Amino acid sequence: MPKIKKSKRIAEQRAGLQESHQEAHVNEQHPKEHPVSSNRDGVLDKSPGQAPEVAVLNSEAVSTLHTTSTRGRQVSREFTRGISSNDVRDEVNKLLQFSTAQNMQDTYRQGLTCFDEFRSQFKVEKLWPPPLQHVVQFIGYMSVKGLGESTARTYVAGIAYHLKINGHVDVTQNFIVKKLLEGYRRKSKTKDIRLPITSNILENILKVLPIVCTNNYEAKLFAAAFSVAFFGYFRVGELTEGRKQLQGHAVQFKNLEISNKHTFLKFSLQHSKADQRGKGETIMIENNHSSTYISLLIL
Repeated sequence: MPKIKKSKRIAEQRAGLQESHQEAHVNEQHPKEHPVSSNRDGVLDKSPGQAPEVAVLNSEAVSTLHTTSTRGRQVSREFTRGISSNDVRDEVNKLLQFSTAQNMQDTYRQGLTCFDEFRSQFKVEKLWPPPLQHVVQFIGYMSVKGLGESTARTYVAGIAYHLKINGHVDVTQNFIVKKLLEGYRRKSKTKDIRLPITSNILENILKVLPIVCTNNYEAKLFAAAFSVAFFGYFRVGELTEGRKQLQGHAVQFKNLEISNKHTFLKFSLQHSKADQRGKGETIMIENNHSSTYISLLIL
């Protein structure tokens, strides 16, 4: 009898295992749904005892999120919508152009032209970036040609500028280049025979103008220019137009103002060597009654 009870117990256990496997199979095919609720933060709150899960945003929510923005942001997007890559490239070139004075850019171009002439004359391959040996020989070429030391330095600086602006290694900073330019300076050292213009020299110049000029108008024109340059400490390029300068670079008549009582002259200087950013300067020349050749009286 005990053996029969034992076998019946084993059979009941096996039947129970089969029922549990069947229930598990049914649950896999038809899972039970649990009540869930969503809060304002987009988090799903399940039944107590289960950890919350972050809800995944659908495509509509994503599009709504991206289009929702402040008014200023919308204006910014509308502004940038019409900008092309060509506009950005042109603006970069414009900013680089404004970073250097026009006269300096022209001088740098002259230096590169002279560098190309040197390599063409000696049938040197026009490699870019140029090797160090080309720059070294170019300095010797300028010295033999008789160019001034300041001109040679400026031309080498032009090569350095175009190397750095294009992201190349600046070979002009090499030790031998610096020593060559130093030797250039010592070799070209000469005594400057130029003398500053004094009031007595100015007076003598103005006296001979009627003799050397073709007519009275020309004599007065030069007298006014010389006296203004002397009393206003002007550079020649600030009063005269040159071929390499843009039109309107020098002082114009509209930039000149004479006081009602003829007590002073007022110049609005738009361009000058010391004013690279074009802010403008105002120069006033007072009437000095002790001087016969004051620019105010001549004008």
